[in-house]
Amino acid sequence: MVDTFPYTSPVGSFLPNSFGLYDIDGNAGEWCMDESDGPDQPHVVRGGGFGSQDQYSLNAAGRISVKAAVLYDWIGFRCVWL
Repeated sequence: MVDTFPYTSPVGSFLPNSFGLYDIDGNAGEWCMDESDGPDQPHVVRGGGFGSQDQYSLNAAGRISVKAAVLYDWIGFRCVWL
């Protein structure tokens, strides 16, 4: 399926993965808990975002470090309900 959205896509725009989860890879990077102490320390982001350029950063296993004090339009967090 081709992603024609210029930025993030609406939730559920594509088929879920084998676990029934939607939008895991490439829609928006996800802040993850790590051992950082403050806003000037790098935090882990996983899953890549709409602006990701390579396969590693698009994959949910891919990790990058960014400073929490800087705002990015491609990083967010995931809300899950069971």
